[in-house]
Amino acid sequence: MTTHGPEQDVLPRAPDASMAPAQLDQLWSEVARDTIDAKRSWLTRARELPTALRIALVVVGSIGISTLALLVVGGVRGDMVAQSLVGRHVLAMVGLAVLATTIFAVALRGVHRRPLGLLGWAAVALGVIIPLGLSLTPWVWQSASGPSAETIHGCNVIGTVTGLFAAGFAWLFQRTSTPAPLRLIASAAGGGVVAFGMLQLHCPSDDIEHLLLGHSIVGIILVGAALVFVGVRRLVLRRA
Repeated sequence: MTTHGPEQDVLPRAPDASMAPAQLDQLWSEVARDTIDAKRSWLTRARELPTALRIALVVVGSIGISTLALLVVGGVRGDMVAQSLVGRHVLAMVGLAVLATTIFAVALRGVHRRPLGLLGWAAVALGVIIPLGLSLTPWVWQSASGPSAETIHGCNVIGTVTGLFAAGFAWLFQRTSTPAPLRLIASAAGGGVVAFGMLQLHCPSDDIEHLLLGHSIVGIILVGAALVFVGVRRLVLRRA
């Protein structure tokens, strides 16, 4: 009976003798082009950053997107400096920032770590529920400057565009261009929270209908669109 020593299991196999040297050179060129010789783009470099840094950059980027949106639409609401409002608004904004950071952490969680499962989906749900709850507490946003000049539709459009940019920015730092459903939906939920915070800084309305249909619904729109996208992608992959 023939025995095999341990060294025989690790020795590389000889090249296929049927392949000519020119064919081997061509094969190596093709492999090298897509591996060691491939040029790393700025997107690849961004996705290779440590997870904590990626999350921090997305949060900072979202703040920058919100600031740019505020500059485009006319700045921060005029009554923000009122002494009776500053405390409540600062507390609410800090809470929204923590919520957005938590959701983006779910979206950008390292692929080597154990999946969050229900905890991740719970964070996404809170990203939708908390803005809805804050819209039902108009005393938090009590205006000192009278009714808002913005219409429900105007706030909805401004918020949706801002949320899309924030969610898209989070997508740029995903380790894959086709992220898992939870990661994609979490990016959308985080964008919704960012949009809600930006709208609260811009629009002084304390009308419940306006807050619900103009501000907090943005998160529902973005998460709903992400769910539809995930469903369509799965259907296409099954039929492929």
